[in-house]
Amino acid sequence: GEDDAAPAQTFDFMRELRNTDLLARTLDAIRLLCTDRKMQLMSLTNMTFGFLAAFVNSYITSDEVIPDGKVGYYTAIIPLVATAASLPYSCLAEATGRKLYPMLIGLMGFLAFIVAFTVLDEQDGDLTSKAYVLAPLFVIYGLGRAMYEGPNKAVFADMFAEDPEAAFSNLILQNGSATAVAFFIYPSIAVTTKEYLCMVVAALAIPAYMLADGLHRSEVTKRESFGLQDPTDGGHAAV
Repeated sequence: GEDDAAPAQTFDFMRELRNTDLLARTLDAIRLLCTDRKMQLMSLTNMTFGFLAAFVNSYITSDEVIPDGKVGYYTAIIPLVATAASLPYSCLAEATGRKLYPMLIGLMGFLAFIVAFTVLDEQDGDLTSKAYVLAPLFVIYGLGRAMYEGPNKAVFADMFAEDPEAAFSNLILQNGSATAVAFFIYPSIAVTTKEYLCMVVAALAIPAYMLADGLHRSEVTKRESFGLQDPTDGGHAAV
């Protein structure tokens, strides 16, 4: 009896420890979100991806838009483009010394995708089911996905180098929360409402990122003026 109880008690203790650690990380992420203006601004990038991903998965890839049996062909475009764009993004950031440009390309890609889809969908619903329309749209969306998976995470590492665990917990929480909220409310609202919701968030994410970038550069400049070392590798301000 006692021998059987020991492993169970150990398992319960480990589970409680994991739950406590998860709670601590969640609270730490919320603390950073509430106290850091850069994190509040960067949250719009993560929310954009979350709302758009839910819109693509719940509506565009449904039978209402893509003909049955062809979903796989179109959805495969996104990771292919994201993978292909990762190297040019990296080269652009290295050549310019800043991640600003691939970030803006990706954010504008997200915005261009939802604006183009909304305009075409309102003009002629059948038009958005055509291959010559959908394929380019998925390519544009892939450019945004490449930004989110690459430069965006690198920017988080730079901007929040002194608190990386809380920063990346925020990235996951913000994206996951936006996706969860979207999947919850999308079934009860009109398609046009979904489109404009995604459009507004995507449009706000661009100036929000630029403001966050400016705040970070200002912080680094101020730190360097006092002779303090930048916590990011290399100690430069470029993001």
